[in-house]
Amino acid sequence: MIFTSEKVKIFRRRLKKQLSKSTPYWGISRRATNLLPAPQTTADVLLKGASINGYSNLLLSLEANQKSGCLIIQSDKSKSRSGILIFRGRILGCMYGQKNLKNYLFENQAYERALRDLQGNKKTVDVYGLKDELVIAASSLFHGPTFEEPDMPPTKFFDEVLAQLVESNVPGCIVMTDKKDDSTYMVYIFAGKMVGIHCSVKGWLQPDLATVYKYLNKKPDQRIQACILPCQNVVEVNQYSFSLSGLGDRDFSKSKSTDKYDVLNIFYLLRMDRERMSGFTGSANIIQMDKFLPKVTRTHHRFLNRLSVIGSFAVRP
Repeated sequence: MIFTSEKVKIFRRRLKKQLSKSTPYWGISRRATNLLPAPQTTADVLLKGASINGYSNLLLSLEANQKSGCLIIQSDKSKSRSGILIFRGRILGCMYGQKNLKNYLFENQAYERALRDLQGNKKTVDVYGLKDELVIAASSLFHGPTFEEPDMPPTKFFDEVLAQLVESNVPGCIVMTDKKDDSTYMVYIFAGKMVGIHCSVKGWLQPDLATVYKYLNKKPDQRIQACILPCQNVVEVNQYSFSLSGLGDRDFSKSKSTDKYDVLNIFYLLRMDRERMSGFTGSANIIQMDKFLPKVTRTHHRFLNRLSVIGSFAVRP
């Protein structure tokens, strides 16, 4: 192929336009990590493209410090990509994709594969922090039921779902996918407010209705899906999670009694267990402080009414 000067100029203009309209991409694959929120600021980034050896120290640190955010792993050796959503030091969502796999793996099965890549060579690791409310809203993509009504106009469906999420204070995420260019537009809802809007092309945007309507008016041919996380407080959110290091889910009674605190005992004390918390003085205030779902008037929320049938409040092991 012969590149003329004119073709080079066109290529450069396209490249410059693409770089100017999009923020730097955090993560290794838009497909593998499109369910995970990107960092909002550079200050949130803890590791970027790192090649670490002591992976256990990283997991212990994130869990012990109860960090909320994302852990992204790319393995050149196994041609795989992993995305882990972390809430207060525990895994709230995990996905794994590999070149030879037809479908992505999720949760415990995905995390087992991700750990193998983390232990191996030729991998890079990204770690960045996120606000708790963003993590909880994003976790609805992993654990909440999905609602969609293709026959309803996109704007009308968005208004109806948003109204129910805001009125009920239920966490959730509204995903808009453009049918022409496959760009995604994520609206994160927590405690009756928009806590974030992210576009795969322009990055983080101002979280308000004007921003959403401007996008819908510009691109009306959208597929809109709404995911809802039916939880009343962070204790119920934590029931969907599991330990990063594995220590946090071990039985405290199995550990050997010593005069000093060991690592296992410390992680057990950090666990958010409803029965254990109720035994402490003042624990009711702690739970109430983290509560974000008031009594729902189910007669007015037709999407939320279906949650009792689905049984989404089931505790995961």
